[in-house]
Amino acid sequence: IYLLKRTLRNRQRHGLEEYEILAL
Repeated sequence: IYLLKRTLRNRQRHGLEEYEILAL
């Protein structure tokens, strides 16, 4: 799941790591 790494970086910018993970 390469998106996990992107989510962690996005969480610093948007902070929607939880939202993205749910989308998965």
